[in-house]
Amino acid sequence: MALAIHLLAVLLLATAFGQSLVLALPARGLASSGSRVTTQPRHDVLIAPRFTRAGLLGDLGGILALLALLFVLPRGDTAFWLIAAALSLMLASQFLLWTVPSASGTAIPGQGGSRLARTGLALLGLLAVAVALGA
Repeated sequence: MALAIHLLAVLLLATAFGQSLVLALPARGLASSGSRVTTQPRHDVLIAPRFTRAGLLGDLGGILALLALLFVLPRGDTAFWLIAAALSLMLASQFLLWTVPSASGTAIPGQGGSRLARTGLALLGLLAVAVALGA
């Protein structure tokens, strides 16, 4: 049972990481070298993850799976502490998402830092859960 929850947590955190990675990429960085890059804000390019099903599934589902793992794994075990660290990282990622304002789909200087930090936190959480799988 713990292995199934653990694998589910890895999949859900990978979804959360992918969602935050997509949001961290600037829209104009995805343009090909031959295309004309516009400086006009495009509000239809990126959507905040709190309003998508993938964001709800990856973030909330991942946090719930990590909580379930904390109840299943033996306390004091290395895997337990790695899962606790991953849960802390995912909660910090959510804190950044909901408290630090970001532009809606625009690449405004100074606004991408919270997105990159959120992506880094999600990646560290995913890595912690993956390492805990082998511990």
